[in-house]
Amino acid sequence: MKEKEIKVRKVKPHEHPEVYMLKNILEAMQEVVGGYKIRR
Repeated sequence: MKEKEIKVRKVKPHEHPEVYMLKNILEAMQEVVGGYKIRR
């Protein structure tokens, strides 16, 4: 069963981690990281 929310930690350089509860959907995850990321 897919969880409706997930707990994540966002870590910025030289700062303490921040804990977030996110909806378990792609759009919510993209918002936290500032959009979609493509590695080439």
